[in-house]
Amino acid sequence: MDVDLTNNSSSSDSTDPITSELLQKFSCLNTTDRDVLVKQFNLLLDEKCSESTAEFWLDMNNWNLQAAVCSYFDYESTLPQNYLQKLPEIQIKPEPNICECLPNSSFTYCCTVTNSGSFALIFRIKDFGPGQSWTLQMQFTSPDKPGLYESQWRFSAITGQCFGGNVFIICLRC
Repeated sequence: MDVDLTNNSSSSDSTDPITSELLQKFSCLNTTDRDVLVKQFNLLLDEKCSESTAEFWLDMNNWNLQAAVCSYFDYESTLPQNYLQKLPEIQIKPEPNICECLPNSSFTYCCTVTNSGSFALIFRIKDFGPGQSWTLQMQFTSPDKPGLYESQWRFSAITGQCFGGNVFIICLRC
């Protein structure tokens, strides 16, 4: 929808703030379903970002898809050209990721991480060269209330960009 914001009846160069706010609200009317907007954002970016990243950019732009995509690309254009080329490459081999737990009980999740890239990866102050692996152990405490709980996470570089696959942990609190 194109709207002519010129005001022929006045010599003022500024747009009425109420008109601007109203037009901004109309531009967000395509859908109010935030899940749909997140999926559309990811489709437009060829699924290069996580749901939480899409939600961040959409929320920062009042859930306006066009504005969120423009803001994302504006931000990405300010990054160095080799920014995307220097991300580590890893393979994650999870152990069984479903556990049954008692309330407030401690459990450890382990997975094997392999540096499948072409340069060393620094993790916890130790270098891991190409082809090297290590076991990552994470300590969790089960919830108080019974139910099925899911946790999902990814590795991220110091710049905030995610790399590697998603790791899922499912806890069945009996």
